Amino acid sequence: MTLEEEGAYIRLLSFCWQHGSIPSDPEKIARLIGKGASTTLATTLATMFEPGGEGLVHRRLEEEREKQKEWRDKSAAGGKKSAESRRLAKEAKKLAAMEEPPLEGSLPNGANQTPTLHPSSSTSNPPNPQGGFSLVTDPAGDSQENTPLMIRIGRFFNRRPSTRWNPKEKKALKAIGPIDAEDVELLERYYLERIPKEEDYRRRDLETLLNNWTKEIDRARSHFAALAS
Repeated sequence: MTLEEEGAYIRLLSFCWQHGSIPSDPEKIARLIGKGASTTLATTLATMFEPGGEGLVHRRLEEEREKQKEWRDKSAAGGKKSAESRRLAKEAKKLAAMEEPPLEGSLPNGANQTPTLHPSSSTSNPPNPQGGFSLVTDPAGDSQENTPLMIRIGRFFNRRPSTRWNPKEKKALKAIGPIDAEDVELLERYYLERIPKEEDYRRRDLETLLNNWTKEIDRARSHFAALAS
């Protein structure tokens, strides 16, 4: 191409990309090129296009237009899929939070903490007069639900919230009496901490911990005091 033809061709490509086609009439093409372009130049450049729609189209431009459309469609589908994944994850997080309500005595910053923890947060199941703890009976009457305190202590041993405590464990918990929230927090820190195996003297099961509750609190205090010194 001459420099004139190259410049005119680029101008026609730009128009075709924006509007989808160029006129098929050489005179109209010449006016489109502008700057006094001749119909001879317009006729020469028209051979680089092909009939399509209401005028002339450019095959390479149409291929590129289709590629970009596919890319936009793919990107839109990916965006919708990503948004759906985030929505499902958010809903799952909400459901998990609903299934595991905040435990008594474990509110951040101690905003509304009570001085002692009770196995049941239900107002219909208050602590009994002897200092033990009442348990919520399930509708079937043949099992008992884990209370917030039981769930929290169970986590020391990676217990699932839905895993039922056996009668001996419940009896051991009841025998402790009123439990101070700070003691539970102390043991929680102690049992969830990484301790070298050769220095780990923590109880290995839930029932043993409950039966040695006071001793284990003293052991936890000694442990953290040694770390601080």
